[in-house]
Amino acid sequence: MHDPSVLDGLVKMTGVQMLWFADYYDGPLDGLALLDGREYWFIAVADEHGCPVDQRRRCYVLHAISEEQARAEWAEHRDFVAVVSGPGCVHTPACPRGLGDADAAAAWHSDHPWELRPDHASGPAVGWFRG
Repeated sequence: MHDPSVLDGLVKMTGVQMLWFADYYDGPLDGLALLDGREYWFIAVADEHGCPVDQRRRCYVLHAISEEQARAEWAEHRDFVAVVSGPGCVHTPACPRGLGDADAAAAWHSDHPWELRPDHASGPAVGWFRG
């Protein structure tokens, strides 16, 4: 999550469509979004105490990512949903979901450690929006 100071100097974007999220805590924390035909990574902004604000008021920063990064994230997302059958799709149609087998989910998480996920926060911030 971002510190609120990240919003300084960023313009508010409208027309942003969340496609799917990778992390969730009382609302999406990060994932892929679409704006004007281009895909961006979004990351939630914390309140002054470092906690996500409630879902209705949550702000997100859009970060530019390459088409290659977007393709890799889509592949990871589809694989996750197919194996873990977790939530995350907010696009239509949603990705085909797996059976939600606990052993398969544990194996997927073991093969995809959270700490090895790409850090798209280093990509250029292009603006912010409300979820």
